[in-house]
Amino acid sequence: MPDFDWNKYLPALQAGGSWLGGLLLLVILKRSIRYHIGGRCLVIKLLWIVPVRWISFANIRHLGTGTPFWSERWGNGFFKRTDRVLHIRKRRGWLFRDVLITPEKRFEFKAALENARATVTGGSHRRGSLRSSGVTPDPVMRQPEPASPAPVAHEPAAD
Repeated sequence: MPDFDWNKYLPALQAGGSWLGGLLLLVILKRSIRYHIGGRCLVIKLLWIVPVRWISFANIRHLGTGTPFWSERWGNGFFKRTDRVLHIRKRRGWLFRDVLITPEKRFEFKAALENARATVTGGSHRRGSLRSSGVTPDPVMRQPEPASPAPVAHEPAAD
């Protein structure tokens, strides 16, 4: 019986091992994407600690749940899960103005992101608010401040 020649099959085994290793690395990297609400921006982290993307709160125009076709996709899973997608529409962007992320609890994350954004940018950015529409309130419509009572001069009592 002739001996089995491993040298003929070694390149194929190396290529298969490389493919499996690359696939395993892709799975680990994809599953390790996390989202962190920082002091002034949303931070997207890879391998749980390495920040790879920052989105300033001032650059966020809209938060929603839709899925546009042309967008940056920072999902932390492989399957299309539309129940976890959070859509961020940016004010500025050269190639992508839309960013899709998939936090586990998207509505809680959205509320926390809106609160942090309102705290940093100094007000509510909800649709219909005066601040987001660019309309300044009319000074005539302001409520007058209550006047402080005038100091009363004490007159000497008459006998």
